[in-house]
This record gives sequence, structure tokens and C-alpha cells, in this order.
Amino acid sequence: MNKFLALVMMVILSPLSMASESRMPSSQPYQMCTLDGKVIMVQANMCYAMGGRLGGQVEK
Repeated sequence: MNKFLALVMMVILSPLSMASESRMPSSQPYQMCTLDGKVIMVQANMCYAMGGRLGGQVEK
């Protein structure tokens, strides 16, 4: 009975644990990104994907 209960718990909990891991943020650090004249904090790959530049210097 205990083995059956353990197996049922594994089957139920393993998809939940995988789903929560996929929602966790990436381990990449946030960096300053210049986008449309604004400085925002995003991950480097997101800065490039949105068409921004890394760094906090705003051109005038």
C-alpha cells in the first residue's frame, strides 16, 4: 500500500514541479538597457530582442 501511495504521489507531483520550474526566471542578471530614450532594467537577451542597446547612456 505504501509503495502504491508513493507512486501515485510521484505521478501527481512531478508534472507540477516541472511546470513551476518553467516559470522561474532565467539566471541571467538584469542589466541597464537603453530603449526609445529610456533606461530600463532587463536581461541582455531581452534588450537586444526589443531593439535596445546595453548600457545606461541616453543619447541627446
